[in-house]
Amino acid sequence: MDKKQLEYLPDGIRQSSCKHAILELKYTESISQLAIYQTMGYFGNYARLKRLDIQSVSVFVLSSKSPQKKLLDRIGYGPTEIKGVYASQEILAHPLKIISLNELTEEKYNLWIKLFSSKKKQRLSVLKKILSLGKKTLSRGLLIILMKIIKLWNAIGEITMQEINKDVFDDSLDVDEEMIALFLTMMGPKRVLKQFKPEDIFSQFKPEDIFRQFKPEDIFSQFKPEDVFRQFKPEDIFSQFKPEELLRRLDLNTIEDYLAKEKSSRS
Repeated sequence: MDKKQLEYLPDGIRQSSCKHAILELKYTESISQLAIYQTMGYFGNYARLKRLDIQSVSVFVLSSKSPQKKLLDRIGYGPTEIKGVYASQEILAHPLKIISLNELTEEKYNLWIKLFSSKKKQRLSVLKKILSLGKKTLSRGLLIILMKIIKLWNAIGEITMQEINKDVFDDSLDVDEEMIALFLTMMGPKRVLKQFKPEDIFSQFKPEDIFRQFKPEDIFSQFKPEDVFRQFKPEDIFSQFKPEELLRRLDLNTIEDYLAKEKSSRS
């Protein structure tokens, strides 16, 4: 394994000297005895089809949820010297290790896999650390992978862009503005804006900066006339029109009645 690969391999896998690795991610379901049997079945079939020496293959069950101690005891698994990694002393189960994503440390090489841990606070903390690595470390390919993971969070309602904005961007001195801008650009304006209430978006701008983006008719078409006029004094409204434009809106009887009253009051 070269140094580049080791940068992204988490604990449990990075310490393995085997040439082949089978990974099974349990994202929504908990570890169970049946899940272990199923994964061992994949292991046996893979080794047979590829005609591999069993000693050259390692199997890892990556669990988003923390495995229960009672279950681990029942299937003969216990903690190793590596935090979050569990192994069995039984010869038949020896090739298979369980990795609890919630329990892995936040070392740089564990960050990416911990994006799939079940604890929301951990995932947001890890996301912040990944973004703080900066543009030089994060290639476009890695950023695309990151976008897809975040879109998955959004799609299944686990973590919203509001939460990311609050806990990662607003509360972080480690992530620079350039990195945040690049991240949001890659997410796409529509996808980002969809996650926020209109008032939260507009509160970030001056009114004149917002209105400058629209034609007047597009703005006023969103309101009832009375709601628009209520915001202004009558003289401010009428000062925007020529007298003949205003008079053209009124019927002749109304104008004549008004003039008669004015004439009477002045005589």
